[in-house]
Amino acid sequence: MTTIFNASQKLEHPDSQYEQCKDAEHDHEWTDEVAQWYAEKYGDWPTTYEVVKHINWRSKDNVVDIGCGTGSTLRAISNYVKHGQLFGVDPMPVMLKVARETSNDNRLNYLSGSAECLPLDNASIDKVISVNSFHHWRNIIAGLAEVKRVLTSTGRLFIAEDLDVMKLSGMDAQEIQQHLLKANFEIEQQQLIRHNEIEFILIEASLPAEKGALS
Repeated sequence: MTTIFNASQKLEHPDSQYEQCKDAEHDHEWTDEVAQWYAEKYGDWPTTYEVVKHINWRSKDNVVDIGCGTGSTLRAISNYVKHGQLFGVDPMPVMLKVARETSNDNRLNYLSGSAECLPLDNASIDKVISVNSFHHWRNIIAGLAEVKRVLTSTGRLFIAEDLDVMKLSGMDAQEIQQHLLKANFEIEQQQLIRHNEIEFILIEASLPAEKGALS
């Protein structure tokens, strides 16, 4: 069973970053007003649920969505993952509030945190997904280290980014791959997916088999 960090309980493993995770929602440049606007305008953007169709899910996967926003991706994943644990992590209270209010499945757990501080135990997650949020990570090196910490040795990381979003952020697919390789991930595949007028990339990465999740 995956252990969740929370404000009333200290975590079991000694290297937990409980205090940082607890305060993650207070350390973000977005105001509540901006987050509310974003939730209303982009909360159910097609990429957030279309990407889910292109991943091979298992019914018992434990999954975390980093930068879950309004929870659209996690709700879509719940149609495939029937018996695993599903977590959405976001630093913005407004996003988490909307996600909780629009999700009627008690298997969906929305937690305060960030890529750099995931409120989950070591080697507890089978699949990590980040949809149009990788370019928001404040510290990509620290974020990828956290992903490695929570992934099982056979786990997978999926990063999806709209082409238009990447143009605006100044980040491209090659740069994302470079970050992954520098963090000692292996690139399994990259897809270019088109849905109506939207185009996005989906990168799948894994941990080196001989190293495991905590290398």
